[in-house]
Amino acid sequence: MYMKMEQLQYVLEIEKCKSMSKASENLFITQQNLSYSIKKLEDELNIPILKRYNKGCELTEEGQLFSVFCRNVLQEWEDFQKKSSHLHEHESNIHGELHLYINKVYEIFILPDILGGFMQKYPNIKIKTIPTDANEGETIDAQENFVWLLNLPRTAKQILYKPFLDEDKFDFHTLFTGKNVLCVNKENPLSDKKNIHLKTALQYPLIYHGMMTINKDALNNTLLSVIINHYGDYDINIAAQTNSYGIWLDLIASGKGIGITYDKILNHMKEMYPKQWSKISVISTKEYMGMTTGYAVRKSGTTKIEDVFIDYLVNNCTW
Repeated sequence: MYMKMEQLQYVLEIEKCKSMSKASENLFITQQNLSYSIKKLEDELNIPILKRYNKGCELTEEGQLFSVFCRNVLQEWEDFQKKSSHLHEHESNIHGELHLYINKVYEIFILPDILGGFMQKYPNIKIKTIPTDANEGETIDAQENFVWLLNLPRTAKQILYKPFLDEDKFDFHTLFTGKNVLCVNKENPLSDKKNIHLKTALQYPLIYHGMMTINKDALNNTLLSVIINHYGDYDINIAAQTNSYGIWLDLIASGKGIGITYDKILNHMKEMYPKQWSKISVISTKEYMGMTTGYAVRKSGTTKIEDVFIDYLVNNCTW
């Protein structure tokens, strides 16, 4: 079980507000992420915590018992922090700016539940997030405080660093791994299959999700192209490209083509886009199209600001 302090605070805030939307505003997280976090907690505890209504919510009987537990634990935690605060007085004195080079997985699904707590703990560190594709490593200034947060493709046996990561310049560290899966409209002939070969899938137009504008040369350097071409020489027919997960799902749900995405974010997308998701089937590929999520830092060593962020990220990212 990976219960987090933040989840206990979420339960108490929802109990106070009797509204997911109001609680999410007070907690400075999205309503979708709050709902997902509570659902994950219910699954881990195997109890219903909330009764959800059209115009609000309230705790179940089990939820009320759990809220007592939350208060006790959080009070104990607060007491502990006060007693040990003198050990960490130096943290508030760390000054500087940290550049986070991020992709969409971090921007939408991971960082929103991490950065708020980090900035409370280190109020004098200024955060600047910079959207960056995996193949844009040459744009990262090695002289500044930075952490590069990215995904890399992988086979069953190895991470495919190049052309994305200059191993003479960066060290990459894994946080978690998963695999890519196919998303298709439920009326697509593939929708009743459990798994298929890439050759079969790529006979259909592809709806591409990514930040860069796709042309033939740029496509060859995408995560998608590298992992697909590892298993064969395929011509990829891009029917549409978007940087929005909502539009990407809408295009697939309307039958415009198939999509390939990271299985780790599927539950989040179900919560965020239920209308589109109701029309989509998920299929595995017989080829292992893996993905590794992690962070890269300069080979020559890290700064104090980089170290405190990495430590916080590793201890608070429980995917």
